[in-house]
Amino acid sequence: MRFIQFILSVYLVQFSGNPLVRANAVKVNKQSRWFLTTELIELKANNYFVDKTEFIHDFLVNQPKYSYLTAPPRMGKTSLLTLIGLFCNATWLEIDDSVNIIEDDRRSIEFFENTTISKNETFFKTHRNKYSVIFVDFAPLRKTTTLDSFRVNMCSVIENMVNYYGFLGICTGAKESLKEFFKKYTPGSPYCSKNFKQALQDGSVFVRMLKEALGKEVIILGDAFDSILHAYLLNDITGSEAMAYFVEFVDGLLANEENVSVDRILFVGTLNLGGILSNFIKGITHREFYHDETIGKYFGLTEQEVKNLLRDFSLEDHFRIIDDWYNGFGVLDSHLKVFNISSVVSYVQRLKSQPIIPSESFSALIGLKPLFTDHRIRLNCH
Repeated sequence: MRFIQFILSVYLVQFSGNPLVRANAVKVNKQSRWFLTTELIELKANNYFVDKTEFIHDFLVNQPKYSYLTAPPRMGKTSLLTLIGLFCNATWLEIDDSVNIIEDDRRSIEFFENTTISKNETFFKTHRNKYSVIFVDFAPLRKTTTLDSFRVNMCSVIENMVNYYGFLGICTGAKESLKEFFKKYTPGSPYCSKNFKQALQDGSVFVRMLKEALGKEVIILGDAFDSILHAYLLNDITGSEAMAYFVEFVDGLLANEENVSVDRILFVGTLNLGGILSNFIKGITHREFYHDETIGKYFGLTEQEVKNLLRDFSLEDHFRIIDDWYNGFGVLDSHLKVFNISSVVSYVQRLKSQPIIPSESFSALIGLKPLFTDHRIRLNCH
């Protein structure tokens, strides 16, 4: 189970001359497009939120334009994508079948209030809600067992990607070409399965149409990018056709046509796709969290972050237990050690719901752990 279920917030800001956008619409029948997850709100409200917002600055300023970052499961990969989406995606409101601007969405400001990223005022104002973000969840590809099932799963990936912006196809003033494009990918439409090769190329079409409609630089965030490799390793898939289709789809997202550019791309996953990236998909830089301290610190929880979290709940004495039970991942060529986010947060949550402050005897028992792992003692315990 992921630390945070990623549901990307879709927002829109004003684009001069864009017939889809009205700045001063009559506010009736309005539907907010603020899709901040309840779980994320609760984590922040209950002090479980660990500030990793500095990663947003690193992503926009220091990271390669197209990146693939890998880290073990439950180390916060989806959470980092969530933060980027919440920060970067432009804010909009749907009113009477038109897309409208929220000139100053306080909810976005309040969510990032007092975080590291908010202290960089110039960066905060320059980049907050200034992009159109496309989210691609590759997780359905894990269920692939045959070429036919790959087609079905890949269509699900494409349809979910497109439908998040489906409102653009029904807005007053939308071009017929835009309406037709979104109509092809409405839930239940047979278009993708019947026109699979074209659907694989429609990623670049989608980027171009989105830039034209919204007038914003496009950021693509891709979760579970290694899902196809999971399927190959776990489901014993043979043949290379499915992989070729996958590469074709990703190449379509990366394709830059004249006046059409994806500003940045970030894929995350668990498995190293080195051979696939270097031999088939060009232009993506792969970085592994445990080879680079500058990246590693954003994944999981550092020792200090664990101690800070425990301190917030008056559980400082529990760090030794967490360190013994969950033992962090080491980052090479550094003193950095990071802990699994889900394990630490679940541990604290369990103590909050069933407070069990370790007694001296319990702490002493934990301290005796080396005795039970000593082979000389085990030999005498028959």
